[in-house]
Amino acid sequence: MPVRRYAICDECLDSKKQYMELKDRERTEFRAAEIIESGNPEFAEIDGWVVKALPDPADPIVLMYEFYCPECAALDGVYDSGDVGV
Repeated sequence: MPVRRYAICDECLDSKKQYMELKDRERTEFRAAEIIESGNPEFAEIDGWVVKALPDPADPIVLMYEFYCPECAALDGVYDSGDVGV
């Protein structure tokens, strides 16, 4: 029996979608090296969900992913820079 993993919306914490559908490299077209070098987040939209990839401040070679359901993606603030407390 396969294990299914889900991405949960980082805004409402209620909506979920299969994780691999949202983090698929071919669909997001994220280039990890460019994100890490620039320090700026990149965004992709998949099936109405917004996927945000940004450098992890705790580990310079790791990317963090945030997921926003279609309802929350429509709200302001999803496309911010990711700079917290600046």
